[in-house]
Amino acid sequence: MTGSPTARADVRTAVLDFVAREPHTTAELRARVDGDPATIEDVLQRLSTEEALRKKAGPDGTTIWWRETETPADQAQDQVQFEELVQAVSDYAIFLITPDGTVQTWNEGAKQLKGYDADEIVGNHFSAFYTAEDRANRRPSRNLATAARDGCVEDEGWRVHKDGSRFWARVTITPIRDEDGTVRGFTKVTRDLTERHEYERTIERERERLELLNRTIRHDILNGLNVVNVETQTARTRLDEDHPVNEHLDVIRDRVDDLTALIETMRELMSVLETDGSKELEPMSLTDTLQEKLDLLERSYSSIEVTSRGLDEVPSAVLADGLLGRVFENILTNAVVHNDTDR
Repeated sequence: MTGSPTARADVRTAVLDFVAREPHTTAELRARVDGDPATIEDVLQRLSTEEALRKKAGPDGTTIWWRETETPADQAQDQVQFEELVQAVSDYAIFLITPDGTVQTWNEGAKQLKGYDADEIVGNHFSAFYTAEDRANRRPSRNLATAARDGCVEDEGWRVHKDGSRFWARVTITPIRDEDGTVRGFTKVTRDLTERHEYERTIERERERLELLNRTIRHDILNGLNVVNVETQTARTRLDEDHPVNEHLDVIRDRVDDLTALIETMRELMSVLETDGSKELEPMSLTDTLQEKLDLLERSYSSIEVTSRGLDEVPSAVLADGLLGRVFENILTNAVVHNDTDR
């Protein structure tokens, strides 16, 4: 041992301070640390033995020293805390598998999701969680190969509980590599998305029904109304202007127009539902949209007088889509068409 205890302590503090900021060669440390070369060399070797410093051979035979941000003791403590956290997670199945797919660890979430106790599944191949069809298609081994090649693989599909029942899973597999880049195993995280999957399937079935209804309205009902409209116009031209039937023909045409407008509104609404359940909303002026429909009402019905009150009290803008104007138009038109007073 070289140097006094005080000198060695000072050298140790200085060395750790310098290498914590950036790696240094032995020559650089000798030039920057206040102490004799023998003491510095002795301190460096002891710090390396204690694993407080790391070293590697540099160019031209030099030795490069650096300090990891965490000591082995710190890393061990972090590992314990991480493992305790993983074990406590119940919403996700999180476990380790070997490079060939053998289950190594098991957490509470895996037990709840898949139904196996740790002593029942650890040591078995993870392909037990896949369907027979997926196993026949080598999906488990293909997922491991893709994860090793690409650094991660995400997969969704049916998986199997211990009792044989199925659930829809989202799986993430990530390789664990050593310092040389060799795959030492994989982490596998699985989440049960069965409820979401069933909901999406239900939405898709409803969307298909709406699409069928939309086609029926578009091709059958609207075409039928167009035929009625053409026939009433033809009959109207063949009758004298004062023929009493004309009044009934006008009523039929008005009702056809009302039904056509209503069907167009229904088609717009179903188009919204067919896409993704909603249209993109954007700020729209409530007063401008309403005033536009009031002006249209006056032009369409010359015999009426339209007055409005309180428009300056409504919100200046709302989040809406193109159906907003159609809603106002239908309300106002119905108010006129179905008004049973003379006012």
